[in-house]
Amino acid sequence: MLTGVTKEQALVTLGSLLEQHLVQVLPATGHYLLHPIVASYASRHFALNGAADDETARKTAHAQDAQYYLQVATANNATAGGVKGISDAQPLIEAVWQLCQAEQFQEAYELMQQEDLFGKLKLWGANAALLELCQLLLSGNWAYTPQQKAFLSGYVGSISNVLGRKQEALRYHEQALRIRREIGDRRQEGVVLNNLGNVYVDLGQKQEALKFYDQALRIKKEVGDRRGEAITLFNIGTACFDLGRNDAALACFLQAKHIFEQVQSPSEGAVGQWIASLRKRVGEEQFEALRAQVEREGPEQIVEQALREMVNEQG
Repeated sequence: MLTGVTKEQALVTLGSLLEQHLVQVLPATGHYLLHPIVASYASRHFALNGAADDETARKTAHAQDAQYYLQVATANNATAGGVKGISDAQPLIEAVWQLCQAEQFQEAYELMQQEDLFGKLKLWGANAALLELCQLLLSGNWAYTPQQKAFLSGYVGSISNVLGRKQEALRYHEQALRIRREIGDRRQEGVVLNNLGNVYVDLGQKQEALKFYDQALRIKKEVGDRRGEAITLFNIGTACFDLGRNDAALACFLQAKHIFEQVQSPSEGAVGQWIASLRKRVGEEQFEALRAQVEREGPEQIVEQALREMVNEQG
């Protein structure tokens, strides 16, 4: 990253800094930790006197840092599917952060997409890091498309919900929903409506959640999103279970289980556990009576009727 300095000169300077304890060695990684005074000086160095050329130099340095971390990721086989965990992904995370500081937001977004960092960081539970990167991308001054803004808003909404920031989650999901409707993206509109329902469930407002699940279910059926349909049916089922609507809960669970089997989704197991919980709640005899009722009246009709009653009651 240094320009105009030979490796020998850099090593001499490093040795001097080590002797004065301004830089510390981290034996476990072979990296160096800056003394806070040195770190503070370095962070201010590119903005001295607020000169425009200093700002350009700062962005250039961040861009060079990003390339360095990409080289580290490549050397560690942490790109193109080589990432196995959060520790492997650290150079990529740092590269995205540096690109954002360099205001190369499109490149940062494309890198996250290319390396599937959105999905992987969420899967690994690295929510704080993912939230920071998404917020950096959202706050940046770049020509993102409506789809990109909606995508990022949806991710911030979901992560905020996981982190307990419910009102923030609602605000970002509502922003994503507004954009999806403006551009006519019905499939993703259904996804966002489902996510809004999840937030209201976490807030304890299950009947309000059902209003959003109802809209999501209709859209997912309309666009043929079978797995999404099963997910929303499962969510409706858990809400109905908590509200004591056992017939509607079982109707949802049976439909969701059937669809998950068709699309070969592992989520089928979770549905089976809820069916078992319902069986335990009502007892074997009552459960069989419920199953017979659902088969006789039709699970779709039971769910539609229950939603109509509960959504109207909420309204």
